[in-house]
Amino acid sequence: SSGINAEWPLRPGRDAVRELNYTLGAKPWDMSKPFNQDCVANLEDYSEEIRNVREMCDIEHLKDKQMLKNILTIWKEIKTLRETQAFAATNVKVLIYKEEANFSKEDKEWQQQIKCTYAESKEEVMSAYEDEQKRYQNELAEWRLKSRENKKKIKANEKKEKSTDCDSALIPLL
Repeated sequence: SSGINAEWPLRPGRDAVRELNYTLGAKPWDMSKPFNQDCVANLEDYSEEIRNVREMCDIEHLKDKQMLKNILTIWKEIKTLRETQAFAATNVKVLIYKEEANFSKEDKEWQQQIKCTYAESKEEVMSAYEDEQKRYQNELAEWRLKSRENKKKIKANEKKEKSTDCDSALIPLL
């Protein structure tokens, strides 16, 4: 049942992202409409919120597991201490109940959650890659422009030097 607990806070955000993707259609990059700009901004916000909630759920799940381990360890220490101090005659118990689980259902839920997490992570990585590609293309275009300008300057300087060399060669010596 831990799969359900980890999944339920993510469901509304994932539904909102799915709806925004549907609203944007196949062309989220068409920014000519202000509506799309708002949708893209909302989509980014929801995606970030999903990532944060997923991380918080994972952290809480780990804390719960660690706390349960600590409780059992401390209880075992108390039990051995009571036996060594001869207080074992008094009745103190820790009752731990195991939940009945539908392992096939939980496995399907975990698989679905893993697929969703994988898809979200892949989308984040692809988005970062596309942003990096755009930045690279912009920097490359700027570099090429500067390089062309520098080449033009160099050629212009070379022409000046040749023309001044030719002019000085044409001046008759008196």
